[in-house]
Amino acid sequence: MASPSRIYRRIRRDEYPRYVVGQILLYLLVWWALHDPHQQCATFTGASIACDELAAARHFNSVVMPTMQSSHYSDVRRAMTRHGLSGKRWHVGHAVPDRSKQRAHEAEDFGHNLLAQAAVDNRRLGHRTISCDEATFLGATHVPCAFE
Repeated sequence: MASPSRIYRRIRRDEYPRYVVGQILLYLLVWWALHDPHQQCATFTGASIACDELAAARHFNSVVMPTMQSSHYSDVRRAMTRHGLSGKRWHVGHAVPDRSKQRAHEAEDFGHNLLAQAAVDNRRLGHRTISCDEATFLGATHVPCAFE
């Protein structure tokens, strides 16, 4: 087996600046590819969405929502907006559907049953209980779910 000194040649002093610049550019290219805010991910149902938004929703569901178990729907909506989850793309989803739609008096409209859910997924779910697979995908382990 060849020794490492025979496989890799030494970098001459006059080549060093070019080598360092090349390594820095390679590092930046890899970093950008992994951290591109416009990189596309998918919602649970497969709709395209920015990866940073999906990460924010998962963080919100797994870290913030467990502390808001007794918070009302409107408080959850305000917290979602503060965390960058706009109402156009992100709904306050109900794990167990709210049949009557009277927000102020229904147990379904409190944090123990609410989660940040992609609008397209929320519309597709309709008046069904969220699946445990979708709740796990969104990091919402605090909500009741249906095994399918």
